[in-house]
Amino acid sequence: MKNKKTAFTLIELLVTISIIAVLVVVTSISFTDVRKNSKDAKRINNIKQIQFALELYRRDIGTYPLSLSINSSLVNPSSSDIIYLKKIPSNPRPESNELCPETEYSYESNGQFYYLEFCLEKNEQEISSGYNCASISGIATGTCPSL
Repeated sequence: MKNKKTAFTLIELLVTISIIAVLVVVTSISFTDVRKNSKDAKRINNIKQIQFALELYRRDIGTYPLSLSINSSLVNPSSSDIIYLKKIPSNPRPESNELCPETEYSYESNGQFYYLEFCLEKNEQEISSGYNCASISGIATGTCPSL
């Protein structure tokens, strides 16, 4: 009787390793896109929350706040019991990619008008990638003008 040994050949091992490598590369590329999309969706949600809180503030006070501090509260200056936004959201981490530098949202106001600048990594919800400007009029592509 012959003893027949079974084992993998070098070619079989190389083919298996190359298939696994291709799957890892495809999965990591897909995961990166999902992360970018989720961060951009979070950014848009943050901006809309801030805009809504600013409109409530203006309705009660008559003007927009002159400044906003990220991670602080937006409260009624005459009554700290009225909270418009418990915590002003910050830019999701990490903020940086090739298109956008590592910056927080930028807010500028003269009391009657405001600009809120933010940056998206990819096109999202009909909003272009790159810098965008939120204001009373909505969201526009490009950097915000100065007040």
